[in-house]
Amino acid sequence: MNDELADDKVAHALKECATEPVHIPGAIQPIGVLLGSHIESGEILHASANATDLFGCNVEFILGKHLRNLLGDNIWHSSRNFLALQNFTQLRLFAGMWQHHNDVYSVSVSKGGDFLIFEIESEEEKPRYGPELLREQTFLTQQIQSCRDEEALFSHSC
Repeated sequence: MNDELADDKVAHALKECATEPVHIPGAIQPIGVLLGSHIESGEILHASANATDLFGCNVEFILGKHLRNLLGDNIWHSSRNFLALQNFTQLRLFAGMWQHHNDVYSVSVSKGGDFLIFEIESEEEKPRYGPELLREQTFLTQQIQSCRDEEALFSHSC
């Protein structure tokens, strides 16, 4: 698959995802922002149309910026750490909390081809789970998914 075709597919997926209805009430906010960055450079190459509401500027202004400049060092660092996980391609992981003005957002990251996809959701109406709990859940999920057989699975549960 060439890069242009991959870019078109990611752009289409971002558009579709931005309008997707909530499947599990309370689990995903109906309004969330998606950003797609190049996996190595961190350059923002895709952004959902509603990113203008969150960042207060046109999507064209966001494109080409470095993810670190938009979401900060902690989110960038988490995304780099997740790339080292064995099964990262199969996961959507909690990358951290991000504060923008007076609002708090949770940021999740997943991998799609040569892109990291960041889901940014307001914490205003979400259940209040601490970042530590979400990081531990992410770690345990990765550990369980890395098990090759029942023996390995049960060795993690003790």
